[in-house]
Amino acid sequence: MTAKSTSRSAARLAAVQALFQHQMEKTPVPKLLKEFHDHRLGQEIEDDQYHPAERDFFDDLVIGVTSRLEEIDGLVDSKLASGWTLGRLDKTMLQI
Repeated sequence: MTAKSTSRSAARLAAVQALFQHQMEKTPVPKLLKEFHDHRLGQEIEDDQYHPAERDFFDDLVIGVTSRLEEIDGLVDSKLASGWTLGRLDKTMLQI
């Protein structure tokens, strides 16, 4: 795996974590981005060293998803089995 693909993978994982935090805690996006920039991306947390993440890609993912959430939810909802709603989906899976 190249350094670029590793940093993009790390950015995707961090984006899922940030989006989960945004959904659960309603953390405003600017505060969320700053927290991840300052304390998570590429940092050591609880004795685990996180890979450096491509910051601009991470920002694009988080900002893009939060700004188009209604559209994305509609697309996902249209693919759910009859009788299922977004509310029935696991919160982590929904962010993925």
